[in-house]
Amino acid sequence: MARTQKSYLSTRYEHFQRALGRAPKLLAILLGCFFASGCAITPQQAVLSLSVAVKGSSNGNNLPIALEVVDERSGKLAGKRASLGAQIILEDVKSPIEKEIRKGLEGNGFKPVAHTARISRRLKVEVRTVELRVTMSFFTFGYFPRAAIKAVAKNAGQTYEKFYRAEKEERSLVVHTEIANNRLLSEVVSDVLSQIVNDQQLMRFLAQ
Repeated sequence: MARTQKSYLSTRYEHFQRALGRAPKLLAILLGCFFASGCAITPQQAVLSLSVAVKGSSNGNNLPIALEVVDERSGKLAGKRASLGAQIILEDVKSPIEKEIRKGLEGNGFKPVAHTARISRRLKVEVRTVELRVTMSFFTFGYFPRAAIKAVAKNAGQTYEKFYRAEKEERSLVVHTEIANNRLLSEVVSDVLSQIVNDQQLMRFLAQ
């Protein structure tokens, strides 16, 4: 019995030693994934590349709409490239978003004009959130982009307000490249903008 117990303990000790021997290799692999191509420690200037699907309608009847897009985020920081990585900075959200909203309004038959125009039919698009949260587990990185935009429409003394949101989840064995981060941020913003320009209640309010 004592011999059997000794053999068992000896086997467990050998397994423990082998595990310790593999630990540096596993750590090296994880660090290699974390710092792959310098992605995790290199700051990124993110860029939105948007694609918005407009179902379209003729509700607008070529009516002019004063369009204004404002950046109301708390700052330019969109997130980090890993949980302990470098910053992702997203400077310009106004220009690409305004371009897509303008196309969406035109696709619904409206004629968007500068927000300084003195007309009663108006649409203000407030960009509240565009961010990418990254988590790290033992084997994978989790990427959680999200976007939130508020639309405030005014017409004939009445107001229509609505929040539009989008988020998603993606997992990867290595730290994402700049291209992948840009794609994730662009996808959730495109999703939100598609909700706005295809909101028929909003379009009917602007057309009345």
